[in-house]
Amino acid sequence: MKFQHLIQFPKEADLKWSLFSAACSSYRFDSVLKPFPPFFLIDSENKEIDRLVKVVELCPSIPELVIQLKANQISKTLVDLLYWVLIQLQEPIYNFIPKNEHNKILSQIPSVMSAAMPDYMFKVTYGSNCQQKFQLMAANRTTKLAFHGSRLENFFSILNHGLQVSYNKRGAFGSGTYLSSEMGLSLSYSSVGFSWRHSCFGDHISIVALCEVIDHPEVRSEFDTRKSDGNNLFNICNNQSVPGKYFIVENNDLVYVRYILIYRNDTPESPSLLTSPTLLGWINRHRMFTFALAYVILLLAVGSSNSSFIYKFYKRLMQ
Repeated sequence: MKFQHLIQFPKEADLKWSLFSAACSSYRFDSVLKPFPPFFLIDSENKEIDRLVKVVELCPSIPELVIQLKANQISKTLVDLLYWVLIQLQEPIYNFIPKNEHNKILSQIPSVMSAAMPDYMFKVTYGSNCQQKFQLMAANRTTKLAFHGSRLENFFSILNHGLQVSYNKRGAFGSGTYLSSEMGLSLSYSSVGFSWRHSCFGDHISIVALCEVIDHPEVRSEFDTRKSDGNNLFNICNNQSVPGKYFIVENNDLVYVRYILIYRNDTPESPSLLTSPTLLGWINRHRMFTFALAYVILLLAVGSSNSSFIYKFYKRLMQ
């Protein structure tokens, strides 16, 4: 059976689908939905995102999915998509960690601030090539554990491609990937997002990554005497160094995601705007077009207000 692991590892399958679904739901899908399922590509520049979202919405809960797969009641398009997300995307591998082991892992990071404990935790494991590359970079150097917070929709790309320095070029203290030794600080950057309405973790969750960071000159901290990025206006004006409890990684190869922490945010279930036939649902699915249209209308309004013809017409109309 292609999907045998759905029975053996339902939580891991649920997580992979939830991360994928969250990225699909984002209006920033061009940057966060990486990799993109190839059979929803029209060409190198055009993607069938609306059709993809509709297919994603068809997926039932994992227990129900197992039943429907056995009964051959799932459409071929959804089966192909499930196979691509759950089977073909082999890395990373997720391993569910029981709640009674959470504290053992989190206690490895000295913390001053109190923070909410996660509802779920998964260990993240990459292939031997990635591990060997990181170990080579870490040779003869110490490493530390630190947290990274980000929007839920970003984690599909983060976990498939790693944390990318290029995504944060204009941070308050220079370019780089921001991490913290305080879970609470990173959690404040992890906004709650919509994952998947049938997820066993809840349809609204937030995620924090627990990463291993190599002690290296390209990892800046409060003890770093170097000046911050001179291209950053904030630093030019304030000449501030990295604040306490923060680390700024300037090289992608120096940080490795080891665990992800999931926080559940239970909310009453409501129909997804992504498939809603209402005007609000249409606007949510076509945000970029809506913003562009609103901008054009604004320009026309400004131009019309300065038009003598419009003024005369309005004056005559009001008489």
